[in-house]
Amino acid sequence: MAEICPSCGKKLQIRQLPLPTWAIDARKKFGDILEMKVCPYCSGEGELAAMRPHYQDFVAGKVDVYGRPKPSLNPLPAKIRKMRFETFQVSPQLRLAYEAAWEYAHNYPQSAAGGKGLLLYGPVGAGKTHLAASICNALIDRGFDVVWTNTPEFITKLKRSFDTGVNEATVMDSHIRAGLLVLDDIGSEKPTDWVESRLYEVINSRLEREAPIIFTSNCQADVLTKRLGQRIVSRIRGMSQGVQLRARDYRTIS
Repeated sequence: MAEICPSCGKKLQIRQLPLPTWAIDARKKFGDILEMKVCPYCSGEGELAAMRPHYQDFVAGKVDVYGRPKPSLNPLPAKIRKMRFETFQVSPQLRLAYEAAWEYAHNYPQSAAGGKGLLLYGPVGAGKTHLAASICNALIDRGFDVVWTNTPEFITKLKRSFDTGVNEATVMDSHIRAGLLVLDDIGSEKPTDWVESRLYEVINSRLEREAPIIFTSNCQADVLTKRLGQRIVSRIRGMSQGVQLRARDYRTIS
């Protein structure tokens, strides 16, 4: 029998609340997702009581579970924020890729069990970035922790940290600890040995933590291996489902 709210007598519902990566003690106790019995008609029940001042705004999607304004949860570049499933033009050649991305987003975090991510690959302009961004926006809308990185820009940040003495650990840590990491356009250039080792560290650390990554790449497997090395590519294959996009330049039909 369903449990009843002691305040108003309505049936309680189960609500899943994603815990941020910095909530270390809570994540140790509850995992990535905290399930609560809450009342959709009043101020909630149980552990949600401490958050009651923000409860109605939380239900309305205006703030996250800690009362912080929701827009701050979307760190994506402005162009990427506009890329959503609703704005993706689905051609027959792209339908399977679209459905794979949509199912991953809407079944998350179950779809990421064991740290499983996606490798979206295909020719330049096929729509890989749009689908990866659509997943990110869908998850951010639900309050999940997402870090978006254009891989060439990430490599540039690492080089600058090496040249200027900026704290490299800060750059690395944000990518290792993110709930979901996106590495867009991986393999577009061959990194130096030093950068390759740092890229390997990020990917391998997340593999060991069972933390998912979504990769996008213009490269076939043999080219990707030549540019990134076998040990990186073997980990990408092991932690992601390959999704091929078959289309002419998506940007010319969008």
